[in-house]
Amino acid sequence: MNLEKKLADWQKQKFLTPKAAEKILSYERHKKANEFSYIMLGLGSFFIGVGLIALIAANWENISAGIKLGSAGLLLVLCACGIYICHLKGKTLLQEILLLLYALLILATIGLVAQIFQLQPEGLKAFVFWSLLCIPLLPLSSAQPLSWVWIPTFLISVCEQLGRQTWYQSWQNYISDNFAAGEGLFVLFLLTLIYAAIPQRLKGQAWYKSLQTWLIIGISMIAIYLDVFQGYYDAAAEEAGLSSAGIFALMLIALAAINHWQKQSQQTALLMAVLLLFSFLLQQNERYSLINELLSFIMTLSLLAVVLFYAYRLAKPRLINLAAGLIALRVLLGYFELFGTLSLTGWGFILSGFAIFISWGIWKKIASLSPIDKEEKTNA
Repeated sequence: MNLEKKLADWQKQKFLTPKAAEKILSYERHKKANEFSYIMLGLGSFFIGVGLIALIAANWENISAGIKLGSAGLLLVLCACGIYICHLKGKTLLQEILLLLYALLILATIGLVAQIFQLQPEGLKAFVFWSLLCIPLLPLSSAQPLSWVWIPTFLISVCEQLGRQTWYQSWQNYISDNFAAGEGLFVLFLLTLIYAAIPQRLKGQAWYKSLQTWLIIGISMIAIYLDVFQGYYDAAAEEAGLSSAGIFALMLIALAAINHWQKQSQQTALLMAVLLLFSFLLQQNERYSLINELLSFIMTLSLLAVVLFYAYRLAKPRLINLAAGLIALRVLLGYFELFGTLSLTGWGFILSGFAIFISWGIWKKIASLSPIDKEEKTNA
């Protein structure tokens, strides 16, 4: 539903006066016009920048090392001044463009220094250094693109560098050999603990929203991995990885305690609990066994049910539609796996549809009317 339709509906419900609706429309149109201007300015700056880079590249060998470094430093200073001026004048979109440019200049400068001094790359160490230098930029950004790129870059580069250490390799082998998707779950738990411990006053910032997005992506990726591939660990029941399960259980308890202390929703703790439980159960049986097929099916539906429940409580219709659609898709795949033939699958869906209608009827009988419904019924 677009803004005009929403405003018309709100006026019909007497939530807004016509004058207030007109003011909102005028403000949104003005904002869109400003955004278009910034986009055109950004495109123009991009083409000029690419042209300058092409000219520099054509004469790169003839430029001395001092001039190269000095030019890089000057560009960084000019870009920082531009960010500061935009921040003072409230030009948010231009500030975001300059922040992204500044982050790219930092990475380019790191590469330039490595080239001039002939430093040999050690894996992704340059990206670790870039991530650390970009940390002060994150609180300045009011949009998600910078932090959305920064989070996976930092995680991947740090994990790659840690993987070169003997002690971390031992930990990787231990957690991976004793638990399905063990290393991924461990990193996800660490991120979730950090997310839960963030103070309330910082939760409106863009990097917090990006962390939230990447947590959802991480949970989804591990869920898909466990559902489709059912882990990579084939073990007998006596090799259950109880010690590593204990580590994860303690992390889950810590997460629930932090959520309770911060007076937050327990949604993340429930999602992680579902992942942890089914990851543990899946490794109790042979891979791709009938039991594991059923477990992976239930796991995905359980995760989506938690998301659907919290989306309903928080009144987020898009998330409700997404979760409901994914549930329907997974059920469709599950029915094909269960019944095998198309005709039996069809009968299964028809019976399930009737079961849903019956459940809906019971729900309508026992559910109390919302305040809006009661008011509409009284007015009628």
